[in-house]
Amino acid sequence: MNDIEVRQYFQERIDRLLAHYASSRNKYETIWSFYRNQMPQCIANCTNEGKKYSPEQSIDGPQGIYWIGSHPKILFVGREHFGWYGPTQWEADRVSICCSPLEFAFFTVSSMGAYWAIIKELTQEVLALGLGDWDAVLEKVAFTNACKCLADSGTLQWFLHQGCSNSGYLRHEIKTVAAPLSVLFTKSYNLSGTIFAEDTTKLMESDDFCVLRMGEQVLIECAHPGRQSIEWRARLKGIMAQYLDGAEPEREPDA
Repeated sequence: MNDIEVRQYFQERIDRLLAHYASSRNKYETIWSFYRNQMPQCIANCTNEGKKYSPEQSIDGPQGIYWIGSHPKILFVGREHFGWYGPTQWEADRVSICCSPLEFAFFTVSSMGAYWAIIKELTQEVLALGLGDWDAVLEKVAFTNACKCLADSGTLQWFLHQGCSNSGYLRHEIKTVAAPLSVLFTKSYNLSGTIFAEDTTKLMESDDFCVLRMGEQVLIECAHPGRQSIEWRARLKGIMAQYLDGAEPEREPDA
């Protein structure tokens, strides 16, 4: 390899990333507009809450939505992000908050730890997609987190989750992405019984899984998959396939 070939490779990835973004521009802009309205105050509130625990307490984030495919069939929702970017303020770091998560598109999930390896497995098997064409995979999925910030303190983390829930980020993202199926790895925070309790219909519930219908969309809430058994993942795949059958995502008009 030489410098010209390396530059050519990255330029091709940039062009592809911009094409992905263009295909979902309206959804990104709708979500980022919501951030613009909500995040300045919630950053201040959560930062002040952190100082109650310790003057040294740092809150990492917020971090925006990771990815919206052009025709997403599944939205995966993690609990909170992984501490990539450090503490941010809206006025100074607005672009970073919104755009830095899009770097996700430059990675294959097998290289991003156990969580992402399992997401790759779920995507491949439920959607019956080959992983050789990563861009084709990215068209069919979306990724976000229920909580936009991360803290060292479990008590403060709980407060951050409640703040994000009250601000409506996840509900707005799910409705905007409009994937027919959303998988929420948030059972420890019981979002199915709190922020999604009022306008959803419960389709199924067990010790491990809760399935809700919200309009034309189905939500599956379950535990974080990182430490779950192969049998647990097999059950999740079966439930995902069951409620995804015949569902088609909302498609945006061609640009």
